[in-house]
Amino acid sequence: ETYRQMVSDYVFWYSVFLIPMALFYCMNQYSRNDGNPRLSSKAAVLLTVVNIIGDYIMVYPLRDLLGGVGGASFASGFANLCACLYVSSHFIFKKGQLRFSAFQPKAALYRKIMLRGFPEMISQFGAPITTYSMNNVLIRHLGNTAVNAYSVIGYASSLFASLMFGLAGGMQPLYGLSYGAKDDKSLKYYYKSGLIIATVGGLSVFALTFVIGKPVCILFGADPAAVEIVVRSLPKFCLNYVFASLSTVIAAYLFSTKRTVYAIPLNVFRSFVFSFLCINFLPLVFGYQFVWYTVAVAEAVCLAIALALWRLSERKGIVYR
Repeated sequence: ETYRQMVSDYVFWYSVFLIPMALFYCMNQYSRNDGNPRLSSKAAVLLTVVNIIGDYIMVYPLRDLLGGVGGASFASGFANLCACLYVSSHFIFKKGQLRFSAFQPKAALYRKIMLRGFPEMISQFGAPITTYSMNNVLIRHLGNTAVNAYSVIGYASSLFASLMFGLAGGMQPLYGLSYGAKDDKSLKYYYKSGLIIATVGGLSVFALTFVIGKPVCILFGADPAAVEIVVRSLPKFCLNYVFASLSTVIAAYLFSTKRTVYAIPLNVFRSFVFSFLCINFLPLVFGYQFVWYTVAVAEAVCLAIALALWRLSERKGIVYR
C-alpha cells in the first residue's frame, strides 16, 4: 500500500510516451545502420541529459505538479520525445538512404521482422525474471537488508548490462553488412573482434567490482547495514558478465546472420530457463549465501550452449540465405 499509488503514477505517465519511446528506439537503430552512428550517439546523450535535468525539475521545483514520482516518469517520457524528434532529422533532411514514405503492408515483411526480432525480444525478459527470482529468494531467506543491497547491486549491474548490450548492438550492423555482402573474411574478423572485446570488457567489469562497492553504495544511498553486503556480494553477482558478454555477442552474431533457429533457443535458455532454475534451486543445495553466484553459474552454462550452437550453425561453413 505504501508504494502502490506512486507506482501507478509512474506507470501512467510512462505509458503516455510509449509511442515516441518506441519510435526513438527504432529510428535510432535505423539511423545508425544507415551510416549515421554519430547522430545515434548524440541522440542517446540528449535523451540522458534531458532526463537527468527533467528529473530534478519535476521531483524538486515542480514536485506538486505531478507528485514527484509521476514527474520523474514524465521527465523520462519527455526526454524520449526530444530524442525521437532529434533522430528523425536523419530521415527528414535526407542524411542517408532511408526515407519516410508510404508503403504497402505485406505479411511476409511482418514475418521477417518477427523472426529477426524475436531473439532480441526474448533476451529483454532476462532482467525482470532475474530480478524477480533474486528478490523472491532474498526476501524469504536473507531478509530486507539483503534486498536493499541487491537493489544497489542492480543499479550498478544495469550499467554493466548497458555496456554489454551496447557492444552487441554495435556489432550487429557490422555482422549484417558483411553477411549481406557474402564477405566471409570480414564476417569472421568482426565476430572474432567482438569476442575479444567482450572477453576483455567482461573481465574488466569483474575486476572493477572489487573496488567500487562503497562508492556505489554512497552514490545510490544504501543503508549502512547493506553496505557490507554490497561490498562482499557485488563481485560474486557481476562475475556473470564475464560469461554473459560473450553470449550476447554470439547471440547478436546468430540473429544478424539469419540463424534465428539457433538464436531463439539460446536466448530462451538465457532469459527464462537457467537463471530461474539456478537462482531458485542452487541455494537449496549450496546454502542461501550462494544465491549471489547463481546468475554467474547460469550464464556460464548458457555460454557453453552458445558456443555449441555457433559451432553447429557453421559445421558446413557460413550459409548465405
